Amino acid sequence: MFTVPITELITKRTSWRSYNGESLNEKHRKQINEFIESDLGTPFGSKPWFTILDRETNKKLGTYGFISGAKRFIVGTAQDTPMGIEDYAYALEKIILYATQIGLGTCWIGGIYDKKGFNDAMGQAGKIPALTPLGYPKDRRTAAKLIRWAAGSKNRKPWSELFFNEDLTVLTKDEAREYATALEMVRLAPSASNGQPWRIYLEGDKLHLHVEPRKGYGSINRLDMGIAMSHLELTLAEQGIKGKWAIEQRETPVKTPYVATWIKAKEKRKSTKNPQTRLVGWLPPYLV
Repeated sequence: MFTVPITELITKRTSWRSYNGESLNEKHRKQINEFIESDLGTPFGSKPWFTILDRETNKKLGTYGFISGAKRFIVGTAQDTPMGIEDYAYALEKIILYATQIGLGTCWIGGIYDKKGFNDAMGQAGKIPALTPLGYPKDRRTAAKLIRWAAGSKNRKPWSELFFNEDLTVLTKDEAREYATALEMVRLAPSASNGQPWRIYLEGDKLHLHVEPRKGYGSINRLDMGIAMSHLELTLAEQGIKGKWAIEQRETPVKTPYVATWIKAKEKRKSTKNPQTRLVGWLPPYLV
């Protein structure tokens, strides 16, 4: 699956809006198809479906001028479950990071595209929360410069605005302990308008994810949370830190709406059960 460190891929990934129009070579086409068809795993157990659409055979595909030169798109549908959009974003970000690994350009698009055109091209109905173009960036000579720009701290909120202790004090990197690297990878995650709506509270070996409401963003906020979950769990897994997702009934002074909790697995505890999240029969407040 991943042969390059996740931290390197997250730092390297950037949003490409111009492509050179070349078709994917056979190697890249095979690699990305095999990855999409693999078990992508999701925090809450739903199974988003993805495919690659070719603009050359689907002339009506459009992104309203936002993307130029793209001939292919990765698009899919989310299952109609309480956390289906978060699962979709989690899985699509894994695909995007894999595309980054093999040298392909991508760009999250969460709203400005012809949804009906893409549904018709897929030959099926269903909610398309987001998609990405897929191809070779138009000007690869600027890649190194753009990668440095994308990774720059000045383009992201500071740590002190995103991560906290359970008592609402700012979480320092020393206090974050083994979770510091994963939280930094969350800080670098892409989000709509670079809004970074996630707020994470550390309580022992639990990481509670909350969301900062943004007027007019609705399901886009949910996509951003799924992306953050992907960065968090992929980084922790690479460090050998195992855990699972849960939705808890939290009593907390935190004002921002609660979304979900990542819980570190207890060491030396064997289980034959699937560690995927079990929903507890209620929805986090931000979905109600």
